[in-house]
Amino acid sequence: NWNDNQINNLKLYSDLIKNWDIHCKDYTSCCNYWPPWMRDRLIYCDPPYLINSHLYSGHSAFNKEVDAFWKWCKRTNCPILISYNNVKTPLDDEPEFKRSIFDLKYSMVTQGEKYDKDGKEVVIWSGY
Repeated sequence: NWNDNQINNLKLYSDLIKNWDIHCKDYTSCCNYWPPWMRDRLIYCDPPYLINSHLYSGHSAFNKEVDAFWKWCKRTNCPILISYNNVKTPLDDEPEFKRSIFDLKYSMVTQGEKYDKDGKEVVIWSGY
C-alpha cells in the first residue's frame, strides 16, 4: 500500500530518526533489555485493539493477554507511548498516564467483515 509520496516522505523522516535505536520485542522484555542508565528510552506499544469482532473478543487467551498488558503498563518504570482505539482503558484513571484523541480514519477487514471505526484513535503516554 505504499505510494510515491509515502516513499518520498521516508527520505524526510530518515534524518529525524537517524539516531533512534529501534527494537522489535515483546513488551514484557523491554525494560529488562536495557541497562538502568538507558531506562529513559521510550517504549512504543501498539496492542491489539478492543473491537467487537470474533477476531479478538470472547477469546479467553486474548483477554488474559490484554489484562496482562495493562497491568504491565501500570507497573513499568519506563516511559510508554500506546496507540489504541478510542475506548475506555484501565489506564484512564491512572494520574501518571495522559491521553490525547486524534481524528484518524482507519478500517479493519477480516474474513469478509469490515469494521470501519468513527475515525478516532487515542494515544496514551507516561513518563514525559
